[in-house]
Amino acid sequence: ERLLEDAGRQALEAPADGLDGAAAAFEQVRAAEPDLWEAEFGLGLIGRRRDDAAAAEAAFRRALALWPGQPDALHELGVTLLFAGDPHEALALLEEAAAARPADAGYLADAGYAQLRLGHLDLARERLDAAAALDPADPLTQAYRAELERVGSTIGRTS
Repeated sequence: ERLLEDAGRQALEAPADGLDGAAAAFEQVRAAEPDLWEAEFGLGLIGRRRDDAAAAEAAFRRALALWPGQPDALHELGVTLLFAGDPHEALALLEEAAAARPADAGYLADAGYAQLRLGHLDLARERLDAAAALDPADPLTQAYRAELERVGSTIGRTS
C-alpha cells in the first residue's frame, strides 16, 4: 500500500524526467497484485505525463476492466481520447464521469469542453456554467469558457 501511495505521489508531482521510479513501482505492484486498478491508473497517469497517449489509453482501459465505471479512470481515459483519439467516445466517458461526480468542477468542465469540441455549444455552455458555479476561479474552466465564446462569436452565436 505504501509503495502504491508513494508511486502515486511521484506520478503526479515528479518532474517528467523522474517518472521512471514511479512506473517501476506501479509495475511492481501490478506484478504482486494484478487486480489493483490503482496500479493501472497510475501507469495511465504516467503515460499522460509522458505524452504517450497509446500507453495512457491502454492503462486506463485496463483500470476500467478491473473496476468498470470508476469515475477517475473514466475521466482520465476521456481526457486522453479527447486530445489524442476519438472525441465521440471521449464525450461519452467524460459525461459518465461528470454524472458520477456532479460536484467536481473539473469533471464538468472537461465534459463541457468535449461538448464544445463536437459542436454542441448549448450543452457545452451548460456544463461550463455549472463548473464555473462550483469553482469560479478555476483557470481551465475559464479557458474553456473563453474558447466557447470565441467559437460562438465566430459562428454568430454568443451568450
